[in-house]
Amino acid sequence: MVLRMKKTSMHLFEEMNLLLQQLTNQAYGQSLAVLNGNSIGKHFRHILELFEALLKGNALGTLNYEDRKRDVELENSIAAFRERLASMVEEIQTLNLTKKMHLQQYFNGQLIEIETSVQRELLYNIEHCIHHLAIIRIGIEQHFPHIILSEQFGVAHTTLRYRESIQA
Repeated sequence: MVLRMKKTSMHLFEEMNLLLQQLTNQAYGQSLAVLNGNSIGKHFRHILELFEALLKGNALGTLNYEDRKRDVELENSIAAFRERLASMVEEIQTLNLTKKMHLQQYFNGQLIEIETSVQRELLYNIEHCIHHLAIIRIGIEQHFPHIILSEQFGVAHTTLRYRESIQA
């Protein structure tokens, strides 16, 4: 299971890269009405920065998803995004998923801290990534119908398993 989570992360990054190969910087950073004025680039930045927060939390022993830079360059430059993504890949592959850490988050105006693990947070990031890819898929289908996405792009693993079970 541990290896599968890392492979799934890598597969999602590959799916993102395949999409990026078909986009221009203009399309990547374009504000889309169907995405409530957000761009594909903003969603990609958000995905990347949460994975980076996990890596930072792994190093520190304390994870806080709210404590991130929100680097606008990642929203507008495919090259900048791809460079940061590539630098993160090896780190994710070497994560010790059984390592415990603390998750800090503001809840009802108060900072709370709970125990978690790298494995749990990698799973969260995978699910979070798929959720945003589903949103990105809507933007692509509405504004860039010439772009080709795999059938699995932005589809949850549980949905894929369900689809397979009803086809069997």
